Amino acid sequence: MCCGANRCRNANQISRGDAQFIQKQHLIYFRDLYDHMFRISETIDVERDMMAGTMEAYLSVIANRTNEIMKILTIFSAIMLPLTLIAGIYGMNFAIEPELHWRFGYWYALGLMTITAVIMLMWFRRKGWIGHHDRPRAPTNRV
Repeated sequence: MCCGANRCRNANQISRGDAQFIQKQHLIYFRDLYDHMFRISETIDVERDMMAGTMEAYLSVIANRTNEIMKILTIFSAIMLPLTLIAGIYGMNFAIEPELHWRFGYWYALGLMTITAVIMLMWFRRKGWIGHHDRPRAPTNRV
């Protein structure tokens, strides 16, 4: 694809000698200019395609990173949800709750939360949602 349809057509006509105002001894220079213009135009098209491909690859990498971050945040939220529920239930301070009067009721609630979180972490790990990295990590230059 040349720089523009009209420019290409005009430059091609001049290089072929169709223009009456161009002298014959100067035609070779116009052919050379047309050839340069055509090659530059082709190079620009190739570079434009390469830039589009590079941009698509970059956006894909950014989307993958965003998905990884969203996955971690979702897992964290999923672990915190039952812990919040347990804390909310035991934080209501109704007299009917027998655990409030137990000697180790506080430790029972903390243990229940810990066991719930550990079971969920084990389940997520078994599903392959955490702890398994298929791609190698880039080396970090930490001193």
